[in-house]
Amino acid sequence: MLESLKYKDYRYLWTSVATLHWAEYMEMVILSWFILEKTNSPLILGVYGALRFSATLFAPLIGVLVDRLEKRLLIILVRTSFLFNSSIGLTLIFFDNLDKWEILILAGFLGISKTAEMVVRQSILPDIVPEKSVRNGLALERAGSDLTQIVSPIAGGYLLSWADMTMSYSVVVIFYLLSFMLSFRVGQNPLIATTNAIDNKRPMISSLVEALKHVRTVPALSGLLIMAVIINLTAYPLYFSLAAVVVKQVFHTSSESLGIILGTYSLGAAIGSISLSSGLIRIRGGTLIVCGSVIWHAAAALVSVSTSTSVSLPIFFTAGIGQSMCVIMISTMILSLTPPNLRGRIMGLRQLAVGGLPLGLLLSGAITELAGVQTALIFNGIIGSLLTIGVCLIWPQMVRSESKKS
Repeated sequence: MLESLKYKDYRYLWTSVATLHWAEYMEMVILSWFILEKTNSPLILGVYGALRFSATLFAPLIGVLVDRLEKRLLIILVRTSFLFNSSIGLTLIFFDNLDKWEILILAGFLGISKTAEMVVRQSILPDIVPEKSVRNGLALERAGSDLTQIVSPIAGGYLLSWADMTMSYSVVVIFYLLSFMLSFRVGQNPLIATTNAIDNKRPMISSLVEALKHVRTVPALSGLLIMAVIINLTAYPLYFSLAAVVVKQVFHTSSESLGIILGTYSLGAAIGSISLSSGLIRIRGGTLIVCGSVIWHAAAALVSVSTSTSVSLPIFFTAGIGQSMCVIMISTMILSLTPPNLRGRIMGLRQLAVGGLPLGLLLSGAITELAGVQTALIFNGIIGSLLTIGVCLIWPQMVRSESKKS
């Protein structure tokens, strides 16, 4: 269950990712609540969430760079950008110059860092753990992220209600600093080196075309990438924007309630991640993806009929379980179906799928403004489930596919 933690490089990667996500999710709660307090606009909140993922269009090119350059150096550079961006935010807060426009600009730069970090992190994983342990490594990494998501949103909500913005956001910067320091220890002793020297002499577009040709020859891989688009378009908005709107406009409660709801969601995700890392779940990987997606979208639709925080908690918990089943197996199977010299580029295409999230956040925000948050939740739940069924019909190879198990 914990076999990936036997490898020193993986332990540093796991810890640095956990501290990074602690900072990210605490920051999201603090700034989301700040935006709603300032503007009371779900649409602007949706724009903020969209900008956090706005750089995904560049993900394939980032993937080319990952395949050409030293991944350890790239991880350090990416973590530096997180620290720099948050330090600017703290400076603006300290001098009382932070408004919605400054937050949106910083969110755009954060989006570049998030895109690069995801591509580099998932590409380096098969270099520091054996191939048979990739699923275990991904699940443990996700479990660590989920566990921080349980505590950090609650901590962010309570901290914001107890302290001022300067103190609250200072804690965010401290966690970004810890992640930056830990990144220097990642990848010092990789099991394999996958940089292709020939690729360095080829045009970037030519290298990217090579990855696209590989996707075309593996139908299951095409289905996995489309599934990644769907969940970002219709499932993730529940966590990244709609939950905050439900708490404020439907439940009429405070930031503490938002933290508890997001923490409960993450508890479900953590339990799902731990279950997958244990190896006890023997269901085919493609089937897990489909089941997880349907559970996730159904839970989003059910939130629309919730009338209080306590009633919604089991639903958010279930949504978290569905998320883990779906997201972990998508990444595991993509890596399993990709040769080492193409991992950066294919994971870049995987990250390009996150481009569906900004669109989903904007669409959810617009529907909420026009027809209410309940309508947005029902719309996302139904459309996401139908699209999942469509993928099963068009790419049945994905449903029948399995990943290498630890």
